[in-house]
Amino acid sequence: MKQTAVIVLLALISGCEGPESVQKPNNAGATPAANGLSQPALATDASANETTPQITIPDSAVSGIIGDQPFEPDTFLWDSDSLSLQVGNSFIPRNAVKISYFFPGDAVTPGQTFVWSKTDEFLPGKRFPNVIIRSDNLVQWVPDSYDLVLQMGDVNEKGQVTARFHLQTNEEPGAKITGSFTVTAPDVLSQLPQAWHRPWVVTRLQLPDHREHKVKVGFVGLTPTGKWKSNSAGTTLQKGEPGTASSLTFRPQVSTIASAENIGPHGRHIHLVPGTYVFYATKGQHNAQWKVVEITPDSAEELSFVFSPSGAGSLAVSVPDAKDKDSVLLIPLTSSGESPIPGASDDDLRFHLERIVGANGVENGTAQFANLTAGRYRIHLQRLVTTSGKSKQILPGKQTVDVEILKNTSINGHKVLKGAVVSVTEENANKLINDGKARLTNKA
Repeated sequence: MKQTAVIVLLALISGCEGPESVQKPNNAGATPAANGLSQPALATDASANETTPQITIPDSAVSGIIGDQPFEPDTFLWDSDSLSLQVGNSFIPRNAVKISYFFPGDAVTPGQTFVWSKTDEFLPGKRFPNVIIRSDNLVQWVPDSYDLVLQMGDVNEKGQVTARFHLQTNEEPGAKITGSFTVTAPDVLSQLPQAWHRPWVVTRLQLPDHREHKVKVGFVGLTPTGKWKSNSAGTTLQKGEPGTASSLTFRPQVSTIASAENIGPHGRHIHLVPGTYVFYATKGQHNAQWKVVEITPDSAEELSFVFSPSGAGSLAVSVPDAKDKDSVLLIPLTSSGESPIPGASDDDLRFHLERIVGANGVENGTAQFANLTAGRYRIHLQRLVTTSGKSKQILPGKQTVDVEILKNTSINGHKVLKGAVVSVTEENANKLINDGKARLTNKA
């Protein structure tokens, strides 16, 4: 049988929702532009009318012109199969050249030279990089024809690669950029992150079957200086099928979800800041798993999250006298029922951890949660109100209730979804409920 939980709306205090990090997919298809193979660069300078580039790349810092404007990049970013030369470190720079899809899969191949020519023709099996050019006085521009050379040096012990670069296109408004730069080698999704990406955490995901699943990985952390950190990435993954999405908003910290050779479905978070973190993974709605990890400057951690129907339960929260747009929010706790971030207030936990399990609206006096991972949760009742004009604000209830959800069990061969009975009243707030298999603690 399904068991229910009851929570009563008490005094309300102000609250608001925190922002989600921006996510950027990494698995889009390439746009044909020119052919790329590992070849040596040729020796002499190119004429604008030549069909085969003869290129010498100088040791001096990379620079050139885009249209009639000088271009002197000072920031170089290499993310898997994407290389950016840009002015400044804005997430969307105004002056930049970005080369995508020049390596097959996630193969990082330092120590090689790649040459593409405007005379190359499309053939099956050849890889075509996508070139995007941005400039202050130009709309984003994707040339169809260009000469491009990338000479990638070897990786040193700090993960740095010295590269030589040449790009020239005669398509209006035209561009010519050449020279050398140093860039950090990217993370390789088919292996654990390299030492220069520490601190890092990899969360391996065991999905229940070979179907497609909507999955998200992320973290919420608090540093010793009191700063909250968070990031997440989500996409649809399937066992044995490649797929990836990354959040690059907070570079050099990058969070990625991927299904890759050797590792399978997993999340990876590199260049973390030391602190106390809740790392989590979600599959569909409300089905979340989480672990608390202390991150140090040298952390290199692997976590495992197993999604299995037998490891889930359900919860029904009854709300007497519920108002329109009332909702119930669940916050994950540790296995002992403590706050996952020691010292954080209930308001801070609600604000920063709400993205992990999430909330459900109250319908006909009840908020239903299915497929909850077995574990302990804190229940918040929330009310959406109009504050001034058309502005909306979420007000959380002052009182919270903690509950433990147990795994599915089998009685006489029939699976029973376990939940909890919760009532915020003086007479039963601190006792075992029902058969003793679900426990709660009233938190004022």
